[in-house]
Amino acid sequence: FKFWGLNFREEHQAKRPVNPPIFNVVSSVENPITWGEFMSCNEKHGRDIPTVVTMWHYIFFLNKRLWLHNIVVFFLHTTPAAIVDVLALLIGREPMLTKAYRKINKFSSVISYFSTNKWKFNNDNVLDLWNRVSSVDKEIFNFSMKSLDWNEYFFHHVRGLRLYILKDPLNTIPAGRVKQRW
Repeated sequence: FKFWGLNFREEHQAKRPVNPPIFNVVSSVENPITWGEFMSCNEKHGRDIPTVVTMWHYIFFLNKRLWLHNIVVFFLHTTPAAIVDVLALLIGREPMLTKAYRKINKFSSVISYFSTNKWKFNNDNVLDLWNRVSSVDKEIFNFSMKSLDWNEYFFHHVRGLRLYILKDPLNTIPAGRVKQRW
């Protein structure tokens, strides 16, 4: 029998399909977002719920030159982290920022290849599948990227980062606003 355009009987009779179907759920075809829009949405929603965990004001900008990136990292990450860590040592506290920024910079270098190149993904199988499902199933299983509201997505995305990555509950927003005023 056929179900959503996939012939399960034929696929399950063969041990492994020679060319298994690939279903890329990507935004670039139906609902693209630019790096500028990505930054703007993160900034908008991040400023709405400032965290007490930050050490500095939000600064996020794009550049295409590695040497410029390295200079910015040196002056905005490495140098302030070293100064704060030396001060921490002088007052008997454990230095933490240099280690934290090392992790941040390592993560940045790992993702830089993927974030600095253009990628073109094909989602023909997803579009074909979408065109084959009934309108009832489209309501229940809405996997169309065309209907994704980026503003709503980033509203939840930024809150998730705050709660689960930074471990900063939403009840500290007033304190975060006070901290961001300086």
